Amino acid sequence: MNMLYGFWHGMIVHLWQTTLILALLLVIERVLRGAPSRVSHTLWGIGLLKIFLPLSFFGGAADALYRAAGGGPQGVDRAGALALQPIVTVLYPIASGGTPVLGSALSYAIVAATAVWAAFFLYFIARLIIDAVRVRRQSGIPLAALEPALAGRLGGALDGAGIPRECVLVSGAFVMPTVGGLVRPRIVVPEDLVRDLPEEQLRAILLHEDAHRRRRDPLRTAAGRLGLAIFFFYPLIYPVLHRLKS
Repeated sequence: MNMLYGFWHGMIVHLWQTTLILALLLVIERVLRGAPSRVSHTLWGIGLLKIFLPLSFFGGAADALYRAAGGGPQGVDRAGALALQPIVTVLYPIASGGTPVLGSALSYAIVAATAVWAAFFLYFIARLIIDAVRVRRQSGIPLAALEPALAGRLGGALDGAGIPRECVLVSGAFVMPTVGGLVRPRIVVPEDLVRDLPEEQLRAILLHEDAHRRRRDPLRTAAGRLGLAIFFFYPLIYPVLHRLKS
């Protein structure tokens, strides 16, 4: 019970601190409303990173701040501690306190919340693994291994586009143009599009997908889905993921 209580207490404090950071990012986004879209993506990428990382991740700075406000042996003088207390009150609004008595209503609620969280977490992780396997099966053939006619059409669309040719694969399966690969993202286009589309339209599709490749959207999407698996109950994760997709 001590471990479960510590887990949920830490989770609540972490998500409260994350809410403060996300509110700050929202203000920054409003101030920079006319900035390019990549600025917004960077801001909410930072927001997603903060959802994963509690303040305790940043070394002992947060703990030192907490001890200093309490005037502990590693803190500061009394005047300095009093000045820091409002900051600590905002960052740590819930005291750690003692663990609930086994058999109390709170202890049952903690166990039930943990069971529900674990069930949803395993469900989301299973979906993530299944989709990752499906994407791997959609891998295609590189340009150098294509038949001459198909290679010529694809090469013509790539000429002047600035897209590395080794980053484009052609799939014989019926798939939508997409980008796959977490470490080495590559564009996958169906063979039918390469055969049938005019060169200009094919180049436009490739350029659109290359923007996703250069932004490493598969890695960003996987991180978002992992965050969703862990923090699905946190309402603010949904607008953050929505902004990252836009």
